[in-house]
Amino acid sequence: MICMAEEIFYSKSGKLQKKYTVCREFIRVMDLVLDGEASEEEEEYFKNHIDSSDDCLKHFDGEKDFRTFFKEKCACVQIRKDIIEKIKAKLASLEIS
Repeated sequence: MICMAEEIFYSKSGKLQKKYTVCREFIRVMDLVLDGEASEEEEEYFKNHIDSSDDCLKHFDGEKDFRTFFKEKCACVQIRKDIIEKIKAKLASLEIS
Protein backbone atom coordinates (compact mmCIF):
# COMPACT_ATOMS: atom_id res chain seq x y z
CA MET A 1 0.00 0.00 0.00
CA ILE A 2 1.33 3.42 -0.94
CA CYS A 3 1.29 5.71 2.03
CA MET A 4 0.40 9.34 1.33
CA ALA A 5 2.24 11.38 3.93
CA GLU A 6 1.27 14.51 5.75
CA GLU A 7 3.77 16.68 7.56
CA ILE A 8 2.86 17.63 11.13
CA PHE A 9 4.15 20.96 12.39
CA TYR A 10 4.30 22.69 15.72
CA SER A 11 4.89 26.29 16.58
CA LYS A 12 7.87 27.38 18.61
CA SER A 13 8.17 31.08 19.26
CA GLY A 14 5.74 31.77 16.41
CA LYS A 15 7.88 29.87 13.90
CA LEU A 16 6.55 26.61 12.44
CA GLN A 17 8.95 23.70 12.61
CA LYS A 18 8.48 20.24 11.20
CA LYS A 19 7.83 17.73 13.93
CA TYR A 20 7.24 14.52 11.95
CA THR A 21 5.59 13.01 8.88
CA VAL A 22 2.57 10.76 9.26
CA CYS A 23 0.55 8.72 6.75
CA ARG A 24 -2.94 9.97 5.88
CA GLU A 25 -4.41 6.46 5.76
CA PHE A 26 -2.91 5.77 9.18
CA ILE A 27 -4.62 8.87 10.61
CA ARG A 28 -7.98 7.71 9.23
CA VAL A 29 -7.58 4.21 10.66
CA MET A 30 -6.12 5.50 13.94
CA ASP A 31 -9.25 7.56 14.55
CA LEU A 32 -11.43 4.49 13.96
CA VAL A 33 -9.29 2.39 16.32
CA LEU A 34 -9.34 5.02 19.08
CA ASP A 35 -13.11 5.42 18.69
CA GLY A 36 -13.65 1.63 18.79
CA GLU A 37 -15.10 1.65 15.25
CA ALA A 38 -12.34 -0.12 13.28
CA SER A 39 -12.94 -3.36 11.41
CA GLU A 40 -10.67 -6.35 12.04
CA GLU A 41 -8.82 -5.56 8.80
CA GLU A 42 -8.30 -1.93 9.84
CA GLU A 43 -7.06 -2.97 13.27
CA GLU A 44 -4.59 -5.37 11.66
CA TYR A 45 -3.35 -2.59 9.33
CA PHE A 46 -3.02 -0.27 12.35
CA LYS A 47 -0.98 -2.77 14.37
CA ASN A 48 1.34 -3.58 11.47
CA HIS A 49 1.81 0.07 10.54
CA ILE A 50 2.55 1.29 14.05
CA ASP A 51 5.28 -1.35 14.33
CA SER A 52 6.94 -0.06 11.15
CA SER A 53 6.68 3.74 11.48
CA ASP A 54 8.19 5.70 14.36
CA ASP A 55 6.55 8.93 13.13
CA CYS A 56 3.09 7.36 13.05
CA LEU A 57 3.74 5.93 16.52
CA LYS A 58 4.62 9.45 17.76
CA HIS A 59 1.40 10.79 16.27
CA PHE A 60 -0.65 7.98 17.84
CA ASP A 61 0.90 8.55 21.27
CA GLY A 62 0.21 12.28 21.05
CA GLU A 63 -3.39 11.78 19.93
CA LYS A 64 -4.01 9.19 22.64
CA ASP A 65 -2.60 11.55 25.31
CA PHE A 66 -4.72 14.43 23.99
CA ARG A 67 -7.90 12.36 24.03
CA THR A 68 -7.20 11.16 27.58
CA PHE A 69 -6.58 14.73 28.73
CA PHE A 70 -9.72 15.96 26.95
CA LYS A 71 -11.90 13.21 28.47
CA GLU A 72 -10.61 13.97 31.96
CA LYS A 73 -11.28 17.70 31.63
CA CYS A 74 -14.70 17.31 30.02
CA ALA A 75 -15.98 14.41 32.11
CA CYS A 76 -18.35 16.62 34.07
CA VAL A 77 -20.29 17.83 31.02
CA GLN A 78 -23.55 15.98 30.36
CA ILE A 79 -25.01 16.21 26.87
CA ARG A 80 -28.55 15.09 26.09
CA LYS A 81 -28.76 12.02 23.85
CA ASP A 82 -30.96 13.80 21.31
CA ILE A 83 -28.30 16.47 20.82
CA ILE A 84 -25.62 13.81 20.35
CA GLU A 85 -27.78 12.11 17.70
CA LYS A 86 -28.31 15.43 15.88
CA ILE A 87 -24.55 16.06 15.85
CA LYS A 88 -23.86 12.55 14.55
CA ALA A 89 -26.46 12.97 11.80
CA LYS A 90 -24.99 16.31 10.77
CA LEU A 91 -21.45 14.91 10.69
CA ALA A 92 -22.61 11.92 8.65
CA SER A 93 -24.16 14.26 6.07
CA LEU A 94 -20.90 16.18 5.53
CA GLU A 95 -18.68 15.19 2.64
CA ILE A 96 -15.11 14.97 3.89
CA SER A 97 -12.29 14.26 1.46
